[in-house]
Amino acid sequence: MGLEHVIAIERKSLGDLVMCVGRERERFERECMRLLAFPVRAIVVEATWHDLELGAWRGKTSPKAVCGSVLGWQAMGLPVIMGHNPEVASRQVSRMLFIAARRRYVELLSYADSFND
Repeated sequence: MGLEHVIAIERKSLGDLVMCVGRERERFERECMRLLAFPVRAIVVEATWHDLELGAWRGKTSPKAVCGSVLGWQAMGLPVIMGHNPEVASRQVSRMLFIAARRRYVELLSYADSFND
């Protein structure tokens, strides 16, 4: 709470990610553009890079398309963190939120101290 304008994290299961590359691509591209406005931003995927390359999902979206899209998002300036599984991804998101909150707190203290000098 209070960091809504500072941090945005998109968390995706492997199935969600594949849909974002396939039939929901336009919507997710708009979401990526929105993410770029945040100082702290990331896409956290509940899978490994190896999972992306294997392509063990239903549908016609190719592993090459999924891997290419992930690399494209990274080239846009969106960190993509491979969380391996939901539990690891959850810990990564929690840690990112904590770090962003701590940084914001330190920035606010520094800003307040500049008025006390």
